[in-house]
Amino acid sequence: RLLLVVVTNVLQNNMAFEDPEMRFMLKLGDLPLLVQTGIFDVAFRNRNAAAMKAYALGMDGKRLAELPLRKNGDRVELLLDTAALPSGPALYFEFVEHGKEFGR
Repeated sequence: RLLLVVVTNVLQNNMAFEDPEMRFMLKLGDLPLLVQTGIFDVAFRNRNAAAMKAYALGMDGKRLAELPLRKNGDRVELLLDTAALPSGPALYFEFVEHGKEFGR
């Protein structure tokens, strides 16, 4: 298993700062939290690449959606657009060898 954490900017709705660098907060803001999205190209090598699957995870660790992987030999690739996920933006992503999903 591999857990990928995509750390982007997370702010409260209606937060206000003194300048664009966000050095001094003027207003705390309120809910909902706003998650900055992005496009990320992830690749790694694994001897079990052919059996790998990827999932977007919720804040509670539950799987939200399976993600399409590209596999080439021992290489696993994922083009990740966090704005285009079916369940909304996510920060956590799980890569797991199919058939060895502990506790699932």
